[in-house]
Amino acid sequence: MTTPLPPDLQQFADRQIASGKYASLEEILLAGLQALAEREQIYQGRFEELRREVWLGVEAAERGELLDAATEIEAIRQRLSNSPTITRSLFPNMSRACRIIRLASRDIEAIADYLAAQSSLTSAERFLSGIDSTLQRIAQFPQIGRKRDELYPGSRSLPYA
Repeated sequence: MTTPLPPDLQQFADRQIASGKYASLEEILLAGLQALAEREQIYQGRFEELRREVWLGVEAAERGELLDAATEIEAIRQRLSNSPTITRSLFPNMSRACRIIRLASRDIEAIADYLAAQSSLTSAERFLSGIDSTLQRIAQFPQIGRKRDELYPGSRSLPYA
């Protein structure tokens, strides 16, 4: 099999063969394809898991099991800081527009707990502020983000900032 490669990849392949790790370019290509197949399998598994979680969220929302996002985030902030005098959310009007399911609130809390324990309370607060900011943007612009009909018809995804 002859496969022309860009010079940098050809040099990499040559080094791999010279090191004795692989006997030929075909072995390298086979290893690369196997790694790609494994990565794709992992991606598909994660995608299916995400799709199931989205459906659980939709079902919870349809049952009316929604929580005020601003209140939930503020409660997490208060618990993390152990301070009854923490300031109200940066986006006090958000609660009228944003609702989240309990599972999302628990996920946000778990991430904030992890950041507070492994890094700092400041890191956890930065994360919560990013969630606040993203929810505010969603409230202002409901059609923002990438369409994700493959997860649920009409759904969108948007990384928090």
